[in-house]
Amino acid sequence: MLRSRPMGAEPWIVRAPWRENIAEALSETRARVFREGSYTPVPGHSFATLDDLDEFFMREPDVDDEGEVCLDGVEGTASILDIRCLCDAVEAGGAAPTSDAQLMEVFGTLTPSPDAVTMDGCGTLFDALDRGAARYIVAYEDGAPSVVVFIGYSWD
Repeated sequence: MLRSRPMGAEPWIVRAPWRENIAEALSETRARVFREGSYTPVPGHSFATLDDLDEFFMREPDVDDEGEVCLDGVEGTASILDIRCLCDAVEAGGAAPTSDAQLMEVFGTLTPSPDAVTMDGCGTLFDALDRGAARYIVAYEDGAPSVVVFIGYSWD
């Protein structure tokens, strides 16, 4: 069960086929989620490609005539599309690995099954995340890696 969440942020979870190269799994999953449209759209904008969406979110914010910063779309997509890289520690825009200690604390094993890695089953892992950040868990079947599960919070 999710205990606490950053104010206004919504949790998300998405599964990917196992890839030894986790960056490849992240890239393939982002492409799939974009293709399927399984994300919150940016009001007033549509994007032909994932690169277009990434470019939109990576741009410098606009400033209006009064000098106010316009943060159009700053809320992100409430999905893995807001995660653009892997990182060693939890940080905004990146997905960090889940440590052995965290796996043992949450799942009681270093090799959790895909059925164990659920929104409710990852409760304390979510507790250590901030807005726009994610982590990944490798899930196992028959003693071998089978799924990479990415979990995270929306920006807002």
